[in-house]
Amino acid sequence: MGTNQRGGFDDESNVRVDVVDVDGRSVLVVAGEIDLSVIDVLWKSVEEASVDSGPLVLDVAGVTFMDSAGVNLLLRLRQRLGDVPEAVVLRHPSATVRRVLEMAGVTGYLTLDPADPA
Repeated sequence: MGTNQRGGFDDESNVRVDVVDVDGRSVLVVAGEIDLSVIDVLWKSVEEASVDSGPLVLDVAGVTFMDSAGVNLLLRLRQRLGDVPEAVVLRHPSATVRRVLEMAGVTGYLTLDPADPA
């Protein structure tokens, strides 16, 4: 399995976004806090990853905080990429991410991949 990584912490936020190419597919690895102050950083990272087809895969194991702005971002990404649950895959969702998505009632709108990292 081939991998290649680019990205890093935004200088003015508490979020890190790395784009990792895994077997020719971009995976965005997100760590830190997802709130209104970092939505633009995350959106830009998705655009730079050039995910035009197939699901957008976000590895969110390292997300320590997420509020409604993060939920809204995920739903906007889903709408942009086909408006089906399979359009956005959340790989290794942290307990924080799961709890927020469950409280918002949107777990059925996204694909959650709970598999442990290899």
